[in-house]
Amino acid sequence: DVRVGADDERVGVVGPGLDSVGGGTRFAIQNAGSYLVTATTPFGCDTSATFELAPYVPLDLRLLPDTSIRFGDSLRLWSQVNYADLDYRWVPNERFPDSALAAPWARPLNSTTYELSVARGSCVARKVVRITVVQRDPVYAPNVFSPNGDGINDLWEVFPNASIRELRSLSVFDRWGGLVYFSEGLGDWGGGGLPLKAWDGHSRGRKVNPGVYAWLLKAETFDGEVTVLTGDVTVVD
Repeated sequence: DVRVGADDERVGVVGPGLDSVGGGTRFAIQNAGSYLVTATTPFGCDTSATFELAPYVPLDLRLLPDTSIRFGDSLRLWSQVNYADLDYRWVPNERFPDSALAAPWARPLNSTTYELSVARGSCVARKVVRITVVQRDPVYAPNVFSPNGDGINDLWEVFPNASIRELRSLSVFDRWGGLVYFSEGLGDWGGGGLPLKAWDGHSRGRKVNPGVYAWLLKAETFDGEVTVLTGDVTVVD
């Protein structure tokens, strides 16, 4: 909608799809292109001017495709849009260091649908992407070791993945339920603390007999849940 001239002038606008003379001073222009405007005053003075109306290009927002990650992993939520100097807003944004970025890093603990809103003035575009979190075993524990002093596979320990914030305690029991080994966590695993002490296959200063031993691990995940994991390990000569 364009207004040209004064109310007492005779105005004409000529351009793509428009040829109006004396139709007032306000014109609805629908098409892009070059336009010629002429105005005649009540005293017969003419003036003219040309202007170019650029085509309207809507916001074209694209996101990464729906994808899956393993529990504890991070990924970058990349986006692409056909304009610069835009306002970005991701939701939900509880675990974002900055939700106003075009491509923030995300570390969802559960499967999550993210929505990005991109604004350019009053024009807004929105897209969503689904990130599926695949749960996996929170720790890896070898099922056999040989504490015979040869320097090969002499120690047994558990290895947490990125979902574990803290290893609280590890207990190992013989087949009669007797406690043969116990270790408490030494800090925040996710923050770079020390892991649990590895078991050397000894109990009360003496090497245990070959056989199958049960273990019980207490660990805390990054979402605050304390979990109890169990398994067994075989001691061989």
